[in-house]
Amino acid sequence: MMARRLAWSLSGLLALPLSGCWDVHPLEDQGIVLAIGVSHGSQKGALRWTFTFPNVTLSPSSLTSVKRREQYYDVTVHASTFGDAVMRAQQKSSRIIYLGQLQGLIWPDTLSWRQLWPIVAALNAQGPIPKTFWMMAATPPLQAVMKFVSPQVVAPRTYLATYFDCVHCQPFSLAQRGWEFWSHSLTPGVSPYVPLVNLEHGNVAIRQIVVYPSSGHPVLYSPQETEGFGFLSGKVKRAALSVHWNGHTVELTKLHDGRSVSVRKAPGGIMVNETLRVSGFIGEPPAESSPLRSQNLIRRLAQQRIVTWCLAAIRQANNTRTDPFGYAASVLWSQGKRTPFLPIHAHITVSVSLKGEGMLR
Repeated sequence: MMARRLAWSLSGLLALPLSGCWDVHPLEDQGIVLAIGVSHGSQKGALRWTFTFPNVTLSPSSLTSVKRREQYYDVTVHASTFGDAVMRAQQKSSRIIYLGQLQGLIWPDTLSWRQLWPIVAALNAQGPIPKTFWMMAATPPLQAVMKFVSPQVVAPRTYLATYFDCVHCQPFSLAQRGWEFWSHSLTPGVSPYVPLVNLEHGNVAIRQIVVYPSSGHPVLYSPQETEGFGFLSGKVKRAALSVHWNGHTVELTKLHDGRSVSVRKAPGGIMVNETLRVSGFIGEPPAESSPLRSQNLIRRLAQQRIVTWCLAAIRQANNTRTDPFGYAASVLWSQGKRTPFLPIHAHITVSVSLKGEGMLR
C-alpha cells in the first residue's frame, strides 16, 4: 500500500511541469501566445508553425510611441504534430508557453482537411486553450495577417480578434469559433468552412469562404457564391448590394433578412425549399416620372440578383460535394455517422421590400 501511495505521489510531482502551472514563473519567462499559424513546411512530413507573442517589455507609457512592428514577435519551428511544435517553441524561445489567451489559428487556403484535422483534434484536447478562439484561412504569407494591428487598436490585442467581434466591421457573420468548427466537422451533413482573410490597402477584407470536403483539396467559394451562402445560411449582418438600372447604379443598404427552410429526403439527394425575406433602404434612383414604378423595378432586380447568388452557391456545393449550409444535417442526424454527400435540389424564393427617403418614402 505504501509503495502504491509513493507511486501516485511521484506521478503527481512529475505531472506538475506539464499541467500548465505557468503563473508561478516571472512574466519575462512566459510566452503568452496570441495567434498560431500553420503552413506547409520545407521538411518532409513536417509543418511550419509560427507562434505570435506580445512584446512583454511594453508599458502603458510607451504604447503611443512604440512602432507597430515591435508590438509583437514570432517564433517559428518545424514539427509534425502540435505537441512537438509547442515543445520546440518553448525550447527556442526559452519561455513557458501559455495558450490560455489564444485568439486565432490561421492556416493557408491550400492546407487540406487531412492535414488540418489532427491539428483541430489536438487543440480541442488541450485544456488551457479557450474554445472561443477564431479559426481562419489566409492567402500566404501568413505573418502579415497574424501581426496586422489596426491603428485604432493598441497592443496587446490583435486586430483580427477585434474585427470578428465587431458588429459593424463585416457584412456577413462568416467567422468561426474553435468549438463551432469542431462541431461542424463532426456533424453528419455539414461541411466545415472558415473565412478567407486578405489584407487590402492596409485593411482586412473577407469576401470568400473556404469549405472543406471530407477528402480532397479545400474548395474556395467565389465572392458571389459566398454572398449566396450568406443569404442561404442567415449570415447577413449589414449587407449592401448594388443594382444596375436604366444605365445607373442604385445602392441598397442596411439589408436585413429572415428565412424559412424545409428539407426532406428526395430521390437521389435532398429537396430544399427556402424562402428569404429581405428588407432594406434604397438610395435615390435617377429621376423618373413614376418613383413607385422605379422602386418596384429595382426591387425585382435585387430579388433576381440574390437568387442568382444563391443558386451559384448551391451549384458550387453540388459540383464539389460540399454542404456548408448544413441542409443534410437534419436528414442524416438520426443515422449518427458520415454518409456520402447528398446532392441538393433547391427551390429558392426571395422577397425584397425596400424603404426610401424623400419622394420614395
